[in-house]
Amino acid sequence: MQITTLSFDNMHNHGELFANMLRARHKTFIEHKNWDLPQADGMEYDQYDTPASRWVAVHEFGQVLAGVRLTPTTARCGIYSYLIRDAQNGLLASLPQDLLFEEAPVAPHI
Repeated sequence: MQITTLSFDNMHNHGELFANMLRARHKTFIEHKNWDLPQADGMEYDQYDTPASRWVAVHEFGQVLAGVRLTPTTARCGIYSYLIRDAQNGLLASLPQDLLFEEAPVAPHI
């Protein structure tokens, strides 16, 4: 088993791993949970998959076993920042606004 951190800068070194991660997200969120999310060619992606993000993939023999996307709380892409904060601010109608007990943080170290 391997753990790889992907970024826009190093993605070209990891073949199909990023695409396989997006395929795993499609399988989990769209096929199994029936969430209405952006998709193309069997991959799930959204406005938070930006150059500021990093993706950590746990994988073996090309199969993604687990993964997570990390984005700095200071990142911006148009009107969006990061998912929890945007939900809290009412930008994502399909998510509740009370995901946290306090205001979502915005700081360079988070």
